[in-house]
Amino acid sequence: MNAAAESRSATRRGHRNAPLTPEGRLRLCVRIDAGRPIAHVAVEAGISRRCLAKWYARWRAHGENGLLDSSSRPATSPAPHPRGHR
Repeated sequence: MNAAAESRSATRRGHRNAPLTPEGRLRLCVRIDAGRPIAHVAVEAGISRRCLAKWYARWRAHGENGLLDSSSRPATSPAPHPRGHR
C-alpha cells in the first residue's frame, strides 16, 4: 500500500485521541462532568453541541457502552405489500 492510501486508511479509522472514537467521547463526557459547559467542550472538539449532548446522555444512561458505535440498520423493516409492488 502506498503512503497516500495508508494515510486515507488511517484517517478513516481515526486515532486513539480522536474525539469521535469511544475513548475520545469518554474524555469529552468527563470534561462535562468536571463542570465545563457542553457547548464549550463541543466547540473545542469541533463537533456540534447536539451531538455531544446525545453522547453525554448515552454515557449517563449506559456508561462506557453507551459511547460505542452502534448499527444504523433499522430495528424493523416494512412488511411487503400483499399484492406485490405498485
